[in-house]
Amino acid sequence: MRHETAPVVFHLMAPSTTALLVAVGMTACASPPPVACASWPDYTTSAEMQEAATDVVVSDSVRTSGTEVMLGVEATAYDIRVAEVEKGSVAPGTTIRVISTPDSCGATFYPEGDQIDREGPLRLYLIEDDDGTFQTLSPFDGVETAP
Repeated sequence: MRHETAPVVFHLMAPSTTALLVAVGMTACASPPPVACASWPDYTTSAEMQEAATDVVVSDSVRTSGTEVMLGVEATAYDIRVAEVEKGSVAPGTTIRVISTPDSCGATFYPEGDQIDREGPLRLYLIEDDDGTFQTLSPFDGVETAP
């Protein structure tokens, strides 16, 4: 990625003003590069989400459990008590930690609201990573209200 800056033109001015301009310019160049934006698949049916997920569970309780860094931003984490398992190796009755996948490039990390933050039993379509952490399919898909 090429970092472009406007040319700096110095005029005769007080030394303290010159030092301030140099310090401000150095701070601007030291800022971190922007986060790459993900392109999320659009799941239009439950069957598509079921196929994409490594695990599908139905919750009997959901509790907020802090945050975790995901995609360079603080994502909301939940402790999910599993009532039923429709796909995967999670055992019913266990509690799993699930990260609600954020949209790191939007004006808000959860543009349509955090999909796990709702009432009732939930059906969660999850992806398990190599560390055993679960996450929703995307910021937009991966959670339905269970019947």
